[in-house]
Amino acid sequence: MSSNYSVRTLCAVVAGLFRILLIALALVWPPWDLRADDEFAKHLLDGVFNRREQILSGECHITYSALDKSGGVEVQTKYFAAFDFAESRWRWDVEESTGPLQAKYLESDGVSYFYNADAHSLEKNLPGRDLGLRECGPLDPRLVGLTGAGDLHAHAPYGRIKEIINGFSNGTTKELEDGKVELLYEVGPMSDHWLNLQVYVIDVERLVPLVLETRLRRSDVDVDQSVVLERSTTKWKEMGGALVPVEFETRYMEMGDGNVSSTTRYEFNWESVNEPVPSRRFDYRDFGPFPEGTAIVDTRLGKPVILEIVGHTAGVANTPMPIPQESHVVAWITAAAALALLGVIAAALLARRKRRLGAID
Repeated sequence: MSSNYSVRTLCAVVAGLFRILLIALALVWPPWDLRADDEFAKHLLDGVFNRREQILSGECHITYSALDKSGGVEVQTKYFAAFDFAESRWRWDVEESTGPLQAKYLESDGVSYFYNADAHSLEKNLPGRDLGLRECGPLDPRLVGLTGAGDLHAHAPYGRIKEIINGFSNGTTKELEDGKVELLYEVGPMSDHWLNLQVYVIDVERLVPLVLETRLRRSDVDVDQSVVLERSTTKWKEMGGALVPVEFETRYMEMGDGNVSSTTRYEFNWESVNEPVPSRRFDYRDFGPFPEGTAIVDTRLGKPVILEIVGHTAGVANTPMPIPQESHVVAWITAAAALALLGVIAAALLARRKRRLGAID
């Protein structure tokens, strides 16, 4: 009897020690799904950014389409892009657009060039200027899948967007099927009762974002009850030793019923990736031939200076831009209106003075 008791006691002690050992191991190296979520999330994002930064240079034709509820095309813009990130050189040509703007943009050697074919002008400026070109503006392929379609054309530097995303904290992860992980951040309150969520679905093996959602969640409900405002999906292919986007689509949802209200889509047709880009791509003269009368203007110092007018060779260089003068008719009308107003005010003051004098008498 005592022998059996001793065996049971020994087994209980061993089992207890084994449980203590398992707890200690879990504290030192917990299973993957129990590790600190924020630490793993940052590790995952680092891998994604490293993968994006494998795109060093390239040439690409991009088609942008804005679709309505029924999928009909409302706006479409086709443009050509060339870039060399190591040399900080960019080029963006609007080749075809349903909108009025036909523009070309270039950054090279610390100078930007903006050619507006509709206005017959080429502007020389400092780089990084916000051109307000909306869907016609520059797009950084490294940002595709990491931010919404609305931010792709904001000319926000890649490093700045990376800094913002890396600034997210308290990330949570959830393992999905087929080697995917959901990465969720609460990126700030929208109001007293609503929280803004940023949700990524990452392909862990290839380290690329497949899905990006912007959600709203009431502070008193679970994450699973959050409302999707935008949902972006990205398709990728390998080329030149890097993974590059071939399609990026964002669907905007209606708050009430969750139906799609509109869609934007980008299709990428790559000519080359991580191969030398011809130097002529980064020369503003490659924008031409310019029509006669096109003004080449330097605005880097704030005051526009005409450097050249195409087709006019003499008496133009370093000429200050003329300030448009108001027509003589407008000037005379303005002066007459001012005089009339002064007359009304003088008459009113005179009448008031006469009333006061009459009251004194």
